[in-house]
This record gives sequence, C-alpha cells and structure tokens, in this order.
Amino acid sequence: MIRVGSVFIGFMFLFLPSFLHSTNIEADFSVEFGIVGEVGKVHATLISDTHSYVLDANVSTQGIAKAVTHNLKERHISRGMWSRGCCVQICIK
Repeated sequence: MIRVGSVFIGFMFLFLPSFLHSTNIEADFSVEFGIVGEVGKVHATLISDTHSYVLDANVSTQGIAKAVTHNLKERHISRGMWSRGCCVQICIK
C-alpha cells in the first residue's frame, strides 16, 4: 500500500508542472460594417500549455447579415504545438 501511494505521489510531482503552466483565455469580438452596423459576433477560446494549444472560435451572424445568410453559425477549431514561440498548426476543423 505504501508503494502504490509513493508511486502516485511521484507521478503527481512529475506531471504537476505541466498543469501549472496551462492557460485558458476567452474573448468576445463583434464585427461591424459601416452604416449596416453589427454583422457578426465571435466567441474565441485559447487553451494552451507549454507544448500545445487549441483555439476554438464560434462565429454567428447578427442583424441584417443574419437574415441574408439564414442565421449562419460556424465553428473553427485549430490544434497545434508551440515551436520557438510560434504556433505550428497540426489540425484545422
């Protein structure tokens, strides 16, 4: 029983630093077009740690654009890894 507990604690200390450096950022954007006004909204979430990231953006139309596009809604997901401080995309959905 002591051996299992010490292994568990060892794994905890091994993986704990990766959890300490994770980041979760959420942002909301609105898109306006001249006199038409607001035509869209975006809710974006960035989940990142020291090695990889996931960017999830939910896009929806507003105002007159909503009527023209029949209430268009889209979701874009980008997954990748960090290389020398830059994002390198692995998968885009």
